[in-house]
Amino acid sequence: VSIDEGSVTALVGPSGGGKSTLLRCINLLEIPTSGTLRIGDETLAFRPGGRVPAADVQRVRLQTGMVFQNFQLFPHRTAIENVMEGLVTVLKWPRPRARER
Repeated sequence: VSIDEGSVTALVGPSGGGKSTLLRCINLLEIPTSGTLRIGDETLAFRPGGRVPAADVQRVRLQTGMVFQNFQLFPHRTAIENVMEGLVTVLKWPRPRARER
């Protein structure tokens, strides 16, 4: 699959159709057994039994993001606070100041 940068794309299909698995492979939470993944300037080739160096995984993950459905969310935080948690905690982005109400 090829998706243009900046485009809006929807993955639709029945339960068990592989939508989440595809997203997990793109973010390298699951390691593909064959094929090629290209995100921006990063290209990784996969082969059966091959290992992906941690530095390669890190470079790809710096260009991707994933929000999980229905679990591992902090119930005391808003949706945007849950989404930005990785940026603040892992990438050390500054936490935005609370807006005045």
